[in-house]
Amino acid sequence: MSDEPKLTVRGSVRICSAPVLSSGPRSIAGAVGAMLTVFLILGGCGPTPTVDPEAEIESEAQTAESTIPERINLDALGRLPAFSHATRVGNQIFVSGTLGTQPRTIDLVEGGVGPETTQTMANIEQILEGSGSSLEHLAKCIVYLVDMQDFAAMNEAWLAAVGPSPPARATIGVNELALGARVEIECTAVRAD
Repeated sequence: MSDEPKLTVRGSVRICSAPVLSSGPRSIAGAVGAMLTVFLILGGCGPTPTVDPEAEIESEAQTAESTIPERINLDALGRLPAFSHATRVGNQIFVSGTLGTQPRTIDLVEGGVGPETTQTMANIEQILEGSGSSLEHLAKCIVYLVDMQDFAAMNEAWLAAVGPSPPARATIGVNELALGARVEIECTAVRAD
């Protein structure tokens, strides 16, 4: 181990590491050598590296710009005004809880949890396509069911939509859903490009 201090810079925090050898049994490390890491804010442990302030400002602006969520709403699907169909941040797409509503309305399809799940997945597929993704790029979904007795019917419709290689998923039983729906599904996906 070198006796020279080592300087690491992370943003405006400088981390100075220097070896400390102990010589007595009452010392912190006892008879064994230890590495003491000292956190110093803008000081100590050698010269301060030079940073181009204009490059740092440009980098911060690019980071802030890339993290502003893009709101995605499709005219082809009905929605309540309290939320967007999806938001996109960088490469990730977050699809809001989606119901089995008919196109351009907030009216649920008839027939129970199977048809509602089929329509929900069709709506999610449209949202993903409008966001630059697809069902193949789903990472995780959460399914909310009013009655866990409907699990098998929901699963059958779910698998028909996602195919033999489904994404990660959780299914949660709930007391009630908006608009009297029997099933609601929210998803996270990545962009296709």
